[in-house]
Amino acid sequence: MIPIKDSRVPRRYPVMRNFIILANIAVFLYLLWQGESVIMAFIDKYAFLGSKLAENPVGNSYTFITYQFIHGGVGHILGNMWYLFVFAPHVESKLGMGRFLFFYLFSGMISCMVQAVAVPAHSIPLVGASGSVAGVLGFYAAMFPGAKILTWVPIGLFGWFVKIPAIAFLLFWFFFQFLLAYLSQTSGVVAGGVAWWAHLGGFVFGLLFGLSIR
Repeated sequence: MIPIKDSRVPRRYPVMRNFIILANIAVFLYLLWQGESVIMAFIDKYAFLGSKLAENPVGNSYTFITYQFIHGGVGHILGNMWYLFVFAPHVESKLGMGRFLFFYLFSGMISCMVQAVAVPAHSIPLVGASGSVAGVLGFYAAMFPGAKILTWVPIGLFGWFVKIPAIAFLLFWFFFQFLLAYLSQTSGVVAGGVAWWAHLGGFVFGLLFGLSIR
């Protein structure tokens, strides 16, 4: 299922959402034009890795933030930025620009810590905005459960558009992530290279934070 738009009109123009999207695109385009050695050095320096943080917690603490702006491919960044584009405007409208940016970045911090605890032996550097975006989804679920999400449901080469209650769409998303996280945990690897537990951690944090200020 692919969300297209929600039924609500945001009260404010989502300036910070657009800034975050542009920042992610800028980093992606910069790396796209670099050689493999530069890309690997960049990831080694700015991606999040629990073991690296444990070696030097203060010196590597910046990776809590920087990893959120690195993506591993076109599909990776498109998926994250599209979900952010659809769901972030109302969250930013509710929190305001400054608090939204703090919440977004903090969701990413929580999500990578959850991943590090859930899969402590994970040796692949963590990159991407998935955990941060998951926090936005959790907050949206808490604040706007009755909103309708216009969704494209693909069937083979075709599909149809349906309006789905936000709470149903997001709970389906959450349980799908949980299933894949469970399968990755039981197999002992991060399935497909995706940090599923980071998604869950970000979503639960966003949900609880949203419920706490309703």
